Amino acid sequence: MHRSLVFAALLCACGTVASPAPAPTPAPAPTPPAVLLRAPIEACGTVKAWTAPTATQVGSITLGSRTYGVNAGTSHGATGFVVKGATDMCLFGGLDGQTAASHGALTIDSPFCGAVLAFTPATAGGAGSITLLHFASTTLPIAAGADLGTPTLGVRRCITVATNSSGDAITRGRAPPSILDMEISLWCGLVTRYAPGNATQFGEIVIGSKRWLIGTGTAYESAGPNPPDHTTPGAPTCLTAAIDDAGHIVRYLTSDMPAIEGGLVTSYTPPTATQIGTLVFSYKYVRTVAAGAQLDDVELGRHVCVKQALDLAGDRVVTATMTCQPVQVN
Repeated sequence: MHRSLVFAALLCACGTVASPAPAPTPAPAPTPPAVLLRAPIEACGTVKAWTAPTATQVGSITLGSRTYGVNAGTSHGATGFVVKGATDMCLFGGLDGQTAASHGALTIDSPFCGAVLAFTPATAGGAGSITLLHFASTTLPIAAGADLGTPTLGVRRCITVATNSSGDAITRGRAPPSILDMEISLWCGLVTRYAPGNATQFGEIVIGSKRWLIGTGTAYESAGPNPPDHTTPGAPTCLTAAIDDAGHIVRYLTSDMPAIEGGLVTSYTPPTATQIGTLVFSYKYVRTVAAGAQLDDVELGRHVCVKQALDLAGDRVVTATMTCQPVQVN
C-alpha cells in the first residue's frame, strides 16, 4: 500500500448516519481551506549531513544544498524510516524552530502527491514552483519546460520528483494517471443527485451543498478490491475522486459515510453557539465542527475520536467527541 494511503488509514471510521431534511440547491466546489496553510514545512533532498537532536539540544540536517535546524526533543522515526546519509529523503515537522504536533521522515515518494497550496508554472526558459500538502507543506522547484497544466489550488496533484546534482529535490513533470490521483473522502454528505456519465455525456453527483460534473468516458472505479457502484440518492456517502484542471471528476468511487472517525489533531478552532469550528487531522483532513458542539479533550498532538452527522445542507459535520475503541482485527 502506498504511504499516502497508509497515512490516510490513521483516520479510523465505522457506523452509519441518519438522513436529515432535503438538501438545498448545491453550491460550487470549495476553495482550499485556509487552515491547510498552517501545516509545517516538509523538506526534501539528498541527505548530505545529519545530526540528530537530543531532548535538550537542537540537531540539524542538510538536504541537498540547504541546511535546516531540527528542534530539540523531536523524533522523526515515527514513520518507520531512519535518516541515513546519501539517501533521498523528506523530513516534516519540527524544522527551523517550527512547532508541530507530529514529525516524521520518509524516502521521497514516487509519485509525489498532495493538495496544491501554491503554484507558479515553469516556462520554456525558466523554472517554476509548486507547494504541495504532502505529509506537510513541501515547496519544490519545477524544471524549466515541465508542464504541470493549470491545477486549481486545493486540488490533489501527483508529480514526479528527482534530485539534481546538488541533491536538491526538483519537480520533473506530472505523474502518469493512477489511483493515487484520487483525494480520499474529498467530500462527505447526503447524495441528492447522481447520474453516471457515458462516452459522450457528462455525469453528475451532488453531495450536500457541493456539485461535480463527471467527465465523459469516466467510469466508476470498480477495479481490484473496489466494490461495484452502489451510490444511492438519499444515502450519507463519501466521495473519493480525482479532479482535472477544469474541475471535472476523472476518476472516482464512493463509500458509506462513517458515523465515527478518529485521528491525530494538528489544528483546532472551537465552534461557538452560532459559528462553526474547524478540526484538522494529520495537517490535511479538515472537518467542520457543528455550531454549539461541545468537544472534550481536544488537544494538539492527541488522537481523538469524534461523532459525525449531517447538517441542514446535508454536509458532514462533527458533533461530539467520544472514547476511542480499540481496533479489532478478525
